[in-house]
Amino acid sequence: MEGPILMKVSENVSNYLNFLKLSKLCVDHSKEESTIFFKRLQDAKYYEFVNSENHNMIFGYILVEKLNEKVHLIDWVDTNLKKQNLCETMIECYERKFGVILLPYETIKQSAIYWLRYFYKNKCESFEDLSRVIKHLFDINTDNLKWKPLQLEYKLFNKFIQRNDVDHSLDLIKQYREFKRMMKNTLSV
Repeated sequence: MEGPILMKVSENVSNYLNFLKLSKLCVDHSKEESTIFFKRLQDAKYYEFVNSENHNMIFGYILVEKLNEKVHLIDWVDTNLKKQNLCETMIECYERKFGVILLPYETIKQSAIYWLRYFYKNKCESFEDLSRVIKHLFDINTDNLKWKPLQLEYKLFNKFIQRNDVDHSLDLIKQYREFKRMMKNTLSV
């Protein structure tokens, strides 16, 4: 086997069981010069590492289940290069390749802010907006998805915007994330 392996298998049994679905894994090999991902990495700290001998590495993966002809659900997603929008890039590539929309089936607490940013960027400013869009476009009731952490994060985010003097010219999600980090540090002291 060539090159280092970046993928780590969690000790959590439920995470391990997701790896058993690898027969459903769609691997898309892309040439370096043609991918959005490598273009995004050009200015990143990982570029020299990626541009060296590591061309055959797995940088991220998505396990997907087909819900219907228009929508596929993300069962599991992970990336190995953090803060490079790799998940977003993989979603864009999958949607373009298969002509569908990808939605998370479940949002966990650790990823709720990521999905908040993802949907907020796509003009869903509240969970109610998001639910209406999903229902109208795809006839999916968000109650059937496991989105409680995302719903809670939207509620906290909207309270943050209403109660604080936020700078709307800056990235609101970034301000919110910093506020949460500051509150967590304050509470832990």
